[in-house]
Amino acid sequence: MKRLWLLVTLVLLTAIAVRIGYMTCKDAWHVDEGITLALTNSSWLSQAHPGLMERWHDKADLEEMVFNGNLSAARFPDVQAITDRTALDVHPPLFYWLFALSRKVVGPEHWRSALFLLNGLLFLASGLCFLAIARRVFKDDTTVLLALALFVFSSTTVSLTLFARMYELLQFSCLAFLASAVYIVFPGSHGTSGFSRGVGIVCLCLSAWTGLLTHYYFLFFVFSVSLVSLVVLIARRDWNILLWSLFAVVFGLFLASWVFPPLERHLLYSNRAMDGYALLARLRIGMISERALHYGLLLCRHIPALIVGVVSVVVCVLLSLTGRYNLRGRSKQGIISFIFFAITCVGSCGLAAAASPFYTLRYVASFSPAIILCLVAGVVLYLPRTLARRILVVSLILTIAPGLFPGNMSSFDEEYRRDRNPLYFKDPAPVIIVSHPEGFTWKNMIAYASIPRGKKVYVTLRYTQDGLERSLVDILQGSGSSTGYAMVDVLFPALEGIPVVGIYGFFKVYKLEAR
Repeated sequence: MKRLWLLVTLVLLTAIAVRIGYMTCKDAWHVDEGITLALTNSSWLSQAHPGLMERWHDKADLEEMVFNGNLSAARFPDVQAITDRTALDVHPPLFYWLFALSRKVVGPEHWRSALFLLNGLLFLASGLCFLAIARRVFKDDTTVLLALALFVFSSTTVSLTLFARMYELLQFSCLAFLASAVYIVFPGSHGTSGFSRGVGIVCLCLSAWTGLLTHYYFLFFVFSVSLVSLVVLIARRDWNILLWSLFAVVFGLFLASWVFPPLERHLLYSNRAMDGYALLARLRIGMISERALHYGLLLCRHIPALIVGVVSVVVCVLLSLTGRYNLRGRSKQGIISFIFFAITCVGSCGLAAAASPFYTLRYVASFSPAIILCLVAGVVLYLPRTLARRILVVSLILTIAPGLFPGNMSSFDEEYRRDRNPLYFKDPAPVIIVSHPEGFTWKNMIAYASIPRGKKVYVTLRYTQDGLERSLVDILQGSGSSTGYAMVDVLFPALEGIPVVGIYGFFKVYKLEAR
């Protein structure tokens, strides 16, 4: 036992070190991460910050105005303002409350450190929940340790820690909910729960509350876990724990709606919800296959262990059908655990993939622990003990070697194009941001967050393109520089006589020369 905990500590500390390294190197930010910073500053959706438009700024001053100023001036984060602005978005507010508090503790201008503080603690909590599940189901210390390593070193989970959004908190909520369900459904070594089932029911309630206040896709996870748990408990005729568990989950979800009343409108009437319902209603075999292929490729890229595990299990199943491999003697609990995790990951990932407006890893990334648990459960169930360990070791090597290459870290920006390592950001020349009235309150966030410090930045809002080419040159001359770049909203037609040098999110980038 002592040896296991020493190794677990080493694995978690190494995983934290990996995340610190990648966070230090991170220089590109998703548009939603900019929204997060503005939201926690209680400044998002302000139509025009005082003094923002039609003037040159130092990038640090621009950040102070858009991302930091209100939070710096306030004694405590303005929870009500954050809640009100979140109500106008399509997400619940729990992550924003916690991140605003983290930023206030660390210092609003040090938001990268505040992000790592919050997400790092959530990651450690997720790791402990994962460890509790693995120990409950697999029992063998070596298997438990390998499963934990597959989880913490997956490029998917590393990427979540670096992402200034709610998905690390969602992953923790999912794992806490799953751990509570596992401890209720799976008996311990002596046929008991190993802890008070009352504690498990309270944890179900709390994790249901935090999960729904974090992201609405959590409902897909709740549905999948609850469905398979319901079947197991009915088969055992464990009516008492079944009813109390259902009550705990429903009560936790109700508490979330009570704390954040706009939740009902978000789920039933928002544009994102209506789009999701429309996608689910239009599902056909062809669409299911297409979405399964796209998300399968995304997951295999970021969880390469999936390829080894799935191939190994499929080969063994096929050999068993031909009589060349004997699957008899598998433990009943091993079969149930594999089915439990399989339904959990297929149900949650499948529903999220079916309802998602576009293909992006972030919609299913928080469910990846269930995928890894399913993979390990399948390998342990279908393969002899020694071979299973070897397969898991090979899977871990794949996870660490190609899986942790910098190019395999996800920025979760699959829905738009963005130049990687753009030269126009490395060039010290100033940048002009030309916004369109349609969406400038959120589109600009990718520019505000990603333009590196040390640059001069000019922000202008234009309704038409009339005279834009001439006015851009005039603005550039006011910067004192002979060259510069203009990030122009893609809704504007192409500028005449000015070369395009790239595209960054929702902006075409032009190279300007003073005349």
